[in-house]
Amino acid sequence: MTVVHSFTRAVSLASVAITLSVGAAACVGGDAPPDDPVPAGGKGGSGGRGGSSANGGNGGSSAIKAGAKDSHFPLIDGATWTYKHEYPQDPGKMPWDEIATMRSATFEDAPAFILEDEEDAQGERSSSTMVIDGTRIFRVYKEVNVADQLAFKTSYDPGFLRYDEAWAGAEGETEQLTYDSLQICVMASSASKCAPGAMRMETTTHTYKVLSENVSITVPAGTFDTVQIERTNLDDPAIPSDDEVKHFWYARGVGKVRELDVQNGATEELASYNVP
Repeated sequence: MTVVHSFTRAVSLASVAITLSVGAAACVGGDAPPDDPVPAGGKGGSGGRGGSSANGGNGGSSAIKAGAKDSHFPLIDGATWTYKHEYPQDPGKMPWDEIATMRSATFEDAPAFILEDEEDAQGERSSSTMVIDGTRIFRVYKEVNVADQLAFKTSYDPGFLRYDEAWAGAEGETEQLTYDSLQICVMASSASKCAPGAMRMETTTHTYKVLSENVSITVPAGTFDTVQIERTNLDDPAIPSDDEVKHFWYARGVGKVRELDVQNGATEELASYNVP
């Protein structure tokens, strides 16, 4: 079965872009309170996000609460994960370890969580704000820092789907989701590749296919029973001649266990974790 969702927000990103076009480089990130990464009014109401009501009847995983400690994507304050990045098809790239940490926050005056990672091989650090809508977890905002300086921030409308607990009971099903994103450049860097103050708006469509709702996989952290998802970016501007395809494995009570970039063979594998 294929399900197609397309979401529209009451306050469009186009209007947000106009509002932010004056002094964007000066105001980005700095005016937001520490526990709320997006200033009030910077995003439309959450009612347009996610489509959880349309998805409520999917699968047999409704007993698992999205973001709970026993879920496939735990949003637990203080949880940490260490991932080993490897590039088997590119021997010139050295493996490196990423440590991701979850902390509680607020977004639009509602509970949220921020997933932060340590600097990668290029010195980048990201902070992604996650919210729950029904059975789903969405990324709604992201900041990327280079050498402790904010490089750019991105808002997602209605949100970039990270996981849906309904997938655990929907093997073989495919779903298509579309969202808009607005990126605001704060400084030129290897991460932003843009001029300070520049804004970029994009519409992205992903398909998500549940390849398996119960597959065993072994990574450095151990052996886990997982849900395997295939995510395809249908309009990635960086790959004009081919769609970007990634596979993800999620374990209940753990989170992401493995990620594979099908095109270049790059992998992220869980080396250790702590979900308190």
